[in-house]
Amino acid sequence: MTSWSIWKRRNFQLWENKIESPNQTLHRAQAVLNAWECARRVHQTHTMTEQQPHAAVWQPPRAGLLKCNVDASISTADQKISMGAVLRDSEGRFVRAMTNVLNASMSPAESEAWGLHQGLKWITTLGHQKVIFESDCKMLVDDVHSNKVNHSEYGLIVKSC
Repeated sequence: MTSWSIWKRRNFQLWENKIESPNQTLHRAQAVLNAWECARRVHQTHTMTEQQPHAAVWQPPRAGLLKCNVDASISTADQKISMGAVLRDSEGRFVRAMTNVLNASMSPAESEAWGLHQGLKWITTLGHQKVIFESDCKMLVDDVHSNKVNHSEYGLIVKSC
């Protein structure tokens, strides 16, 4: 992963005239490694039986609750992390939404955890208490519900959630 990231840094400079710091190169290598580990972990937990693909369908929360869907995205070229959150009621009606952008370089897992953390802070400022959070990042959901200690940057963000 490190060699590929160094090669990618060289190509950015050679072909796009973009200069990248060693720290950015390291973060990209870590992000690729985290994504690979996540994919490997998911592959190991699935059985080898063939599964029918299915479309994910949003399900509203039960009456009296709200649901906040959060997601994050990464722009490695701009070195920005973005997140968005949408709040809906038990009828599926739109309540509110928010976005946030951070000038940073993070792994996909760290970005998803940061997005959840931002969503939690936002809901707290709105004063809502009966809210279900939903993310498309299975690793994040599993880690939020886990009691395992993780001292990485990702683990510290998850702990703050």
